[in-house]
Amino acid sequence: VSAGAMRVQTRLNAIIEDFEFEAPFNIQHFTMYVTKPRSDPQRYEATSGALTPQMLSAMAALIPGSKVYFDEVSGVGVDGMKRQLDPIIFSIE
Repeated sequence: VSAGAMRVQTRLNAIIEDFEFEAPFNIQHFTMYVTKPRSDPQRYEATSGALTPQMLSAMAALIPGSKVYFDEVSGVGVDGMKRQLDPIIFSIE
């Protein structure tokens, strides 16, 4: 993903792919890790689907070779059940 594409993101969204109807999740918590080349990872935590101001600042400073991890993602589906969702990793070009 390009750094510019990541910089404009303001929230984490999750949907079930290849499902018969749209079934979004209401994200309740996630942890974001940002790792820049030759730097220690930075950890950020959110209690909703919105990126925090600190997360937005970290995203604004992304450089090629960085990685952004979204982990420990939990959300509530249309059925009202809370679920732990799969992590996702983005490599920044």
